[in-house]
Amino acid sequence: MLRVQGMMHAWRTVRPGMRHYSSVPPKSKHALLYREIFPSLIKVLAYSTATYFALHLTWELLDAREQRIKQEQEISALKSDILDRVNAKQI
Repeated sequence: MLRVQGMMHAWRTVRPGMRHYSSVPPKSKHALLYREIFPSLIKVLAYSTATYFALHLTWELLDAREQRIKQEQEISALKSDILDRVNAKQI
């Protein structure tokens, strides 16, 4: 009977949430969060930010090229209109 009481006392010294066969305490939820979730989250945020800015830069370059082509077309149309009017007055 003495032996059983000693065993019961040993079981009571184990902290709640800790397995009786494990000598390592359970990992903290905060430690798991910082160690396992945040590095992945930082990678996802970094890749998505880099992708966004790369696509935005590409869009800016393509839009600038399109605007320049439209301006050149408008300028050439105005030049031809001016030349037509000048030639019409000379005749």
